[in-house]
Amino acid sequence: MRAILIQAKRFGFTPVRQEIKEAELTVKGEKVDIGRSLVVFLAVEEDDDEAKAVLMASQVASDAKEIGENKIVIYPFVHLTEKPLEPSKSIELIKKVATTLRGEGFEVRRAPFGWTKGFYIEVMSHPLAERGVRIREPPLEVQPGARSRQDRLKLA
Repeated sequence: MRAILIQAKRFGFTPVRQEIKEAELTVKGEKVDIGRSLVVFLAVEEDDDEAKAVLMASQVASDAKEIGENKIVIYPFVHLTEKPLEPSKSIELIKKVATTLRGEGFEVRRAPFGWTKGFYIEVMSHPLAERGVRIREPPLEVQPGARSRQDRLKLA
């Protein structure tokens, strides 16, 4: 899984066109205004599974807590990978990320999968407002006693 995380002052989207048969149901043209949130542009890759979805949720939760953000938007963004997982399985894993985050107390919204969407974003202006995440083998492991974010994460 790959993601770009952006803390937004304002974020919203509008589903414009259904692109695949397996697309989630939504209302074409309906404007969705989210407001302040952590936007997770998420791509699911062909070797991803439920364990990686849980790891992604854990990383997103950690980042959200670090910047004090409780509202999270999962925005499917296949353009981050050259090897996307098939749509039905991608939707399942995206839902797993969202469900895991909700279980940790976050307010979570999801943009519909399989649609071209227009969106707007106003990014917060601080050093941690924009981040990239990639979950792959071996998984990241939290190191006890680490002082900085870079020290906490180490390849297992």
